[in-house]
Amino acid sequence: MKGKSLFLLIGELNKAERHQLLNTCKRSGDKRHLVLYQLMKKHTGTKDTFEDVLFSVAKPLFGGEKDEKEKDKTMRRFIDFSLKEIEQIKLRNFLQEDQLLRHFLLSRIYESKGDASIERRYLERTGELSDQLHDRFMKAYYVDRMVDHTSRTHTKKEMKILQELLAEKNALIQKNYHAELARIYDLLSVLRFEDKELAEGLKGLVLEDDEVDMLIALSGGSPEEIDYLVARARFAFFEPAKFTAFIQRSLASLKKIRDGREKERLNRKISFLFCQHAFHFGEAPGKLLEYAQALSSSLNGLELFYFHLARILDLHSRKKPLPEPKELSKIPMEPENQFRIEFLQALVYFLKGEHSAAVKLLNQVSYVSNFQVSTWSRLMEFRLHLNKGNLNLCDSLSGRLLRHFQGNKGKEFTLSSSKELFALFQDELKVKSKKPGKKSATELCALHKAIVLQR
Repeated sequence: MKGKSLFLLIGELNKAERHQLLNTCKRSGDKRHLVLYQLMKKHTGTKDTFEDVLFSVAKPLFGGEKDEKEKDKTMRRFIDFSLKEIEQIKLRNFLQEDQLLRHFLLSRIYESKGDASIERRYLERTGELSDQLHDRFMKAYYVDRMVDHTSRTHTKKEMKILQELLAEKNALIQKNYHAELARIYDLLSVLRFEDKELAEGLKGLVLEDDEVDMLIALSGGSPEEIDYLVARARFAFFEPAKFTAFIQRSLASLKKIRDGREKERLNRKISFLFCQHAFHFGEAPGKLLEYAQALSSSLNGLELFYFHLARILDLHSRKKPLPEPKELSKIPMEPENQFRIEFLQALVYFLKGEHSAAVKLLNQVSYVSNFQVSTWSRLMEFRLHLNKGNLNLCDSLSGRLLRHFQGNKGKEFTLSSSKELFALFQDELKVKSKKPGKKSATELCALHKAIVLQR
């Protein structure tokens, strides 16, 4: 597609930015601005028509050119020009809102010009704002540059400032060390949770319990303490007593955090893990929604997915009206994770008994690379075809699910519940004797309970 980047950037403009760009184009005598103005006005927002509109409005730029290669070069130059115009507006607005980055960049500009006095003016403001916003990167930059400034003259006053700066630098190094180590440990716990077989090759990187205890003690009262504790809880996810103990410690430590934004982030992190744990171990939909409430305003697509999944299951369990699929399409979600929206829409259709619409979506999401979503989708398909008596299709689905489980042995999250539901369906398919929902040694998760009871 010609002009794909331009299509994406125009689509990302908000109302105010769009007006700014249109005004810039109207006031300019540059014919490229006039073409961009026409493009903005005629573009309907759809990808299918964008290229045609682009070529239509760009005709005045071609002049008398007949050679297709020359036309292509002209078009590429126009697209590049338009991208830069949009980028300028984005940068200008961003720097007006982000005073820390603004002062940081101004300090860099005057550093490059060799004007130490003006640089220091913006540098000092960078340091103040980095303290207010708890920005470690900017604080480290401020300290390093101020060390350079104060170490040039060996006056008593400057040496006193240098002494304080070195103490700050040492504290930053320690904090950054814990922040990076906590992040690695946290990501290792995520990898272990997602796929235990994949994590086997990284065993040497996983800290021993006594090492983590020491790091927790050293980082007491900081966000890193909670990151360590949440990671430990995730490592112990399938051991309920240990998991609960670490979660309780995390919640106790959360009370010590004063920074509002950090506290909110960490609270969501704990709530999300708690929600996943409750989901895996078969707690009631109402409990799931209680844990998931903290995720309702999250900007993270996965957290939002679990909030809306819990909401749908809770409404269904209380026989309340389910959200419309169109409403679910408005959930903010990363482009690569749109399959999560489609799964939620399929689930709503499934629970409402609108089977044709459900099957249409399930046919798509049952092949996504996400193990849980693809597994749950295939189990819903199985239920639907079992209800309709499509036994040959059920036999085919049965084989697919068996291969699916065999190829994902390291995926433990909801695996036992998925296998138990699959076994129930196989028994129903083969002998029609075992009633769906019969008590088993394995507790079905809330989603699987809703699937098995759907008729």
